[in-house]
Amino acid sequence: MGRFEDQVVVITGAGRGIGYALAEQFAGEGARVVIAEKNAELGEESARRLGVAFAALDVSDAASVRQAVAAIVERHGRIDVWINNAGIAHKGYAVTLEPEDWDADIGVLLSGAFYCARYAGQVMLDQGRGSMVNIASVNGLLAQKGRAPYCSAKAGLIMLTKVLAAEWAERGSRR
Repeated sequence: MGRFEDQVVVITGAGRGIGYALAEQFAGEGARVVIAEKNAELGEESARRLGVAFAALDVSDAASVRQAVAAIVERHGRIDVWINNAGIAHKGYAVTLEPEDWDADIGVLLSGAFYCARYAGQVMLDQGRGSMVNIASVNGLLAQKGRAPYCSAKAGLIMLTKVLAAEWAERGSRR
């Protein structure tokens, strides 16, 4: 038996990269993994390859998050672990970066984590247990030229995680 036997683990942006590696590891530990991915083709193929579930999810869209969480709970009955891993990173100096690029990065990296905390977090609080993992970065603590939206979003994510810890600690959920 694995350490996560029969636990429902949802990983955003798990179609490739770090998210995929996390999905592979959790599946190997017995978890019922859900790859939550905006790119349906990539997500479905990754889920098929690992023998896990797929859920279409655009974390930057609150309605998409609400719908995906509801569908996951309907299918699996609960959410034990939610990992906010979805990422995006536009590069460029602040004076030349397009506002749309700023909005996209903040939308995925910070607002997306908030929307997931809002909807998946409520499921965990109602259950009286669960773990929300937010993937931050050293760039949330240290500035890097040409990375204003990424650094700003990751700094915000670190603080959001602290706020969630303060709000949820007494109710059985971890962040």
